[in-house]
Amino acid sequence: MSDGLSRASAEVTELIADRADGWDRTGLLPVDLLRTLGAAGRLCPQVPPAHGGWGLSSRSCGEFTAHVGSLCGSVRSVMTSQSIAAGTVERFGTPAQQAAFLPRLTGANWRQPDSANRPRAATCPPSPPVSAETETPSSSTGTRSG
Repeated sequence: MSDGLSRASAEVTELIADRADGWDRTGLLPVDLLRTLGAAGRLCPQVPPAHGGWGLSSRSCGEFTAHVGSLCGSVRSVMTSQSIAAGTVERFGTPAQQAAFLPRLTGANWRQPDSANRPRAATCPPSPPVSAETETPSSSTGTRSG
């Protein structure tokens, strides 16, 4: 682990410490924690620094994310969702879209829940519909191949 990665791991350890159990009990993560991580580029560590990320390689990002997950699975889940959305914007977004959305995804610069313009990420991988009776893909929507 590089010095920068070791330092960041120590910082996140201090921020999370032994608080994760309490967060799990309440079902709430402190927004200030997410904003602190975001301001340091830690929520989407693979995003280039020009857009508010940290610019980590895939390997270093994986090491850092695994460390965060060992401390708090909920924070790691937020990082994963934000990173998936940011990665999609990086790969397929226009430069204008990247400039508009990547800093908001990396920085946890979210608006209040009643705002109509929330850049918070959510991901949902596609899967075939499942029938409750058979627990197999429903044949009413098509056939499965491969």
